[in-house]
Amino acid sequence: MSMFQMGPAELREFSHLLQTACDQATASIPDTPTITADDTQLTFVSDVWTSAMTRDVLKVTMQKNWVHAKVSAISPIEPTATSAALVLEGLIGPTLRVQIDRWILAHDQGLMSNGIPSNLPSDRMLIDRTLAAMLGNDIERLRSAAMSLLRDRDFEIGDEMPSVPVGANNGMAVFSRQIGRGLPVVGSWITLCKDPPILFDGSYVVLDGPIPETSIFAAPSHRLKDLIDTGILSLDNRIIVAVHSLGEHAHGFTLWDEILCYYIELEPDSVPLGPCRL
Repeated sequence: MSMFQMGPAELREFSHLLQTACDQATASIPDTPTITADDTQLTFVSDVWTSAMTRDVLKVTMQKNWVHAKVSAISPIEPTATSAALVLEGLIGPTLRVQIDRWILAHDQGLMSNGIPSNLPSDRMLIDRTLAAMLGNDIERLRSAAMSLLRDRDFEIGDEMPSVPVGANNGMAVFSRQIGRGLPVVGSWITLCKDPPILFDGSYVVLDGPIPETSIFAAPSHRLKDLIDTGILSLDNRIIVAVHSLGEHAHGFTLWDEILCYYIELEPDSVPLGPCRL
């Protein structure tokens, strides 16, 4: 049974312990997350790299009762630096480790100037900015980030979807936008549905799930809603150019060979989608 109560003053005091733990966990990267407290909750805010290697902001709130329960289970007498570190690990530990991996990748890709991230467009990163880091052994850094997410499925941040294939094919990185032996293109994916996972980046729809073979053959020149219904009228009326597959029965290699994803290529749309936000 807890021996202390966590009122507004105690919550603010614990936020300082949590901030110290956060500073120590992120000491190796330029991003400096901030933790603030009011009478009822703690708020974590940090600049982050998305899975498309664009910049965005991550914000997580922690209600006072949740924080009190977590701290009491670890340190029933009073909050300590140890309990703060354990609470931070349980909340965003895997995410912070992914961010450290991505800072290494961003440095190798030349995405920074004097240690400051470049001002990249939110919807796309050009292939000539990424090719150097995607060749050879650098694929291992991409694998490690993807596998971290796979192990920690409760920590899905923004457009990070563990089920999207990431792997290597003839020395080239395979991202969700790569078809066959073409150059990989990193998209900033918008999640349309989580069960089954359906993602969209402006040109392609990715469906992680079964589609009848007869429907795939008949899909080109038909509207998207004839194949799947996304619930977005402007998207459902887009014309399908082709349907590509990637998985255990398709050309290429993925980390999760049991997964068969379909990449539905759509005709160009002149209406901009706008930035993909976390």
